[in-house]
Amino acid sequence: MLCAIQTLHVHAHAAIKKAKKGKSTQKAIKASSKKGSLKRANNDSKQKSTSNSALSAIKRDIEKAKKKVGELELQEKNAMKGLATAKKKQLMVKEHVGKLMGEVRELQDTLETIRKTEATIQQKLNISRMTYARIAKKYQALMQKHAPDIAISPDILSGSMQFLGQSSMNRLPSYLRQMHTKLTLQMKEMQSLQGALSNQQEQISINSSRQERLLRESEYEQQNIRNILVEQKKKLESVRLSKEEVQKLIVKKEQSARQLSGLISSMVRNDIVKKEEKTSAEKPTHLQEKKRLGETPKKTSDIVSKKETQSEEPQRITQSTVQTRNDNTRVESLSGSFSGGFRWPSSAKRILRGFGQYKNSVTNTVMDNPGLDIACQAGSSAMCAATGIVSLVHWLPGYNSMVIVDHGNSYRTVYANLASISVKKGQKIEAGGLIGRTTQSVDGEFLHFEIWKGKQRMNPMAFLR
Repeated sequence: MLCAIQTLHVHAHAAIKKAKKGKSTQKAIKASSKKGSLKRANNDSKQKSTSNSALSAIKRDIEKAKKKVGELELQEKNAMKGLATAKKKQLMVKEHVGKLMGEVRELQDTLETIRKTEATIQQKLNISRMTYARIAKKYQALMQKHAPDIAISPDILSGSMQFLGQSSMNRLPSYLRQMHTKLTLQMKEMQSLQGALSNQQEQISINSSRQERLLRESEYEQQNIRNILVEQKKKLESVRLSKEEVQKLIVKKEQSARQLSGLISSMVRNDIVKKEEKTSAEKPTHLQEKKRLGETPKKTSDIVSKKETQSEEPQRITQSTVQTRNDNTRVESLSGSFSGGFRWPSSAKRILRGFGQYKNSVTNTVMDNPGLDIACQAGSSAMCAATGIVSLVHWLPGYNSMVIVDHGNSYRTVYANLASISVKKGQKIEAGGLIGRTTQSVDGEFLHFEIWKGKQRMNPMAFLR
């Protein structure tokens, strides 16, 4: 009997010693884990600091790009207005130039007519001069022979005949009087033709000058409007080239939307994994407890039970699942009561862009909005739509700073286009609690809000009350 009791004491002592040894081992593991956690925390802190600096630099660059895009959009509007005005003016100039060219053609026709008339007159004048010279030469010879006492002009042959007086004419023979009269008429005809020729030449000069002026005016107006069109087109091309930046930002925004969808999907998968781990962690605990109780003799269990209940075995089993339980407890506590009703995340309720597809006025392309863009001034409050746990604080191109809140029952909400964030990851936040403040983006001033049920995005308008 004594030997049996001693044997039981030995077994009990061994069990207690084993429990203490397990406790020491757990303390060592815990200390090592704590040390590792501190080291990881320091590394995470450094990485976070570096990431924050990089994000700040990117944000500054994006803000500069936004200002530039705003300026370019205004310049584009002005350039398009200028180009439209220039095109209207071009039509007016074209019409005016058409009229000018019509006048030029008329002047050209007139000049051709005048030049033909001039040539005819010139021909007649040449014939008249030849006739006059022949008559004058004969007249001069006859006058010197039959009337030497009557003085005649020495320049008579050149057409500068001096007319005789009536007394001198009466002294001349009849045939000389007839020749004198004929010379006089021929000279008057030459003078008339010369006058007509001079008039035609003057008309040619006037019309030619007008034609040259019209052509210069036409060329100037056409060149001027060409210069204006080239300048306006260059401005528009420059602005449109710069619009590629906006399109690139939109591409980044779409990529960020896909990344956000991936983050949501990852969270859903993590939830599933945690639930599976919790289930698998709890089942072995019950089996091990039953096995331990089943293998221990009744008498031994009666003697050692008091000491073993104070040992670390139950604590070790509990610690193996405590982390998993803590990770899910707060969200699980929301699951039972949350039914998917959400309040508006902003005091403003005007929708800038609704859920689903819409046409981007800048790029003239069809875009897909995974949530709502609620119009509000930059700096407006973004409020939590329902009680939940902050599961992610992040930044994405095109979305700016953003927050994801887990409400349980697979519901999550996304708050984006934020300038500042007032919550931290893991923090519980009540409905109406401040998430952060909105900012201005390329697409305007608004709060971007999304609702997800598992991996499926929902139309927020069906849930907001």
